[in-house]
Amino acid sequence: MVENRNLAVIYSGGDDLFVLGGWDEILNFAVVLRKEFSKFISNKFITISAGYALVDEKDSMKFIMELSDISESKAKENVEVVSINSQQELMLKDSIAFSNGIKRVFKDGKFYLENVSVVKFNEFINKTYELYKKLCNSKDELSRSLVRKLLNMSVSPSKYDKVFLAYLMSRSNNEKEKNILEELIKNKKVEFPGLNVVLQFYDLLNRGGRK
Repeated sequence: MVENRNLAVIYSGGDDLFVLGGWDEILNFAVVLRKEFSKFISNKFITISAGYALVDEKDSMKFIMELSDISESKAKENVEVVSINSQQELMLKDSIAFSNGIKRVFKDGKFYLENVSVVKFNEFINKTYELYKKLCNSKDELSRSLVRKLLNMSVSPSKYDKVFLAYLMSRSNNEKEKNILEELIKNKKVEFPGLNVVLQFYDLLNRGGRK
């Protein structure tokens, strides 16, 4: 799965895997890994918990590993109680957590993450990743101003978000922007936590970042 990809497998053993690479390559790899894992296991009760961390190319390996552990822990905490039968219940995990180590805050000798978005893998693949691919087709066509407004909205969601999206759509003269905004409203994708992640990726894509 890592063949012909801009990836480096740092560790692989037991049920642990630690991979470094370009932010977009890791994103694509996460989708492939989850799909291949599900196909191989064929058991919906055996799942993956994954941590995705954006870091600066100058960060130490120790910091990257620490940040990845934090992200993975957040994913493991996102459990869902599933009934197997009338007498048994299972704590199902199956999530991926996204953290931005570039925006970390230092306090009292420790670093803190401003925001960690945790998404169930099915939502990540069917919503987050799908929206990301559509935005990729609109590369450089969405204004930085719109992206920033959507980023701010995704960090602090409210019940008026759809009204705000409708307002932005009415003010835009860009058909690509209108189509994206309309999709966010109609498909209710604005409600899932991966929206902030998607917008950060889109911002990175337009800036040509390879963190």
